[in-house]
Amino acid sequence: PIARISASRLSDTLPIQLYYHDPVFRKDPLLGETEIFQFGCEHIGPLSLVEEVNMIQLVLEVCEAAGLSDIEIHVAHPELFASYGPDDLKRLSEGDFLGFSSLPERGDKATLSGFNYMSEFFDQIQNLNLNNVFVNFGLYKDLNYYNGIFFDVVSKSYGKVIGSGGRYDRVLKAFNFDSNAIGFSLRLHHIERVLYG
Repeated sequence: PIARISASRLSDTLPIQLYYHDPVFRKDPLLGETEIFQFGCEHIGPLSLVEEVNMIQLVLEVCEAAGLSDIEIHVAHPELFASYGPDDLKRLSEGDFLGFSSLPERGDKATLSGFNYMSEFFDQIQNLNLNNVFVNFGLYKDLNYYNGIFFDVVSKSYGKVIGSGGRYDRVLKAFNFDSNAIGFSLRLHHIERVLYG
């Protein structure tokens, strides 16, 4: 919906930054289609690595302001998976790690030898002293949707992903809008359970 609105009504006002809190419908494998409430922030318009890092910083600031003290952000990028074959990508997308000789790594810049974009990204993360941000080689999402960084927001005490985000220029192109976009959403029902049990 954000992409559609930006393409049809806001294309002359770039760059723009938006936030929303609304019910959305998601398909749950057990419950079918369910309504959930989420809060999100979006940046539409020209993007550089700096804006991508700023979005991660904003996620951390929003979580801290909400009282979430144990947040980790797990980040990945298409370049991490360029050498993977279709079978391995399918396993990753299904969370099936049994077909790999070892579990995918999770860590900091030290794990990123040979990955130029993500190395530069984590340089910026370190320069801003952003804590609890990790590269995750096991985090794979639909690359037809995400064309840059993508990430999950995890509460360690709750043990679940409470939000996610990433760069989604291709979605704008589906509405004939040639621009850039990055954003995130947090699932408010998860946050309520983290905070109040």
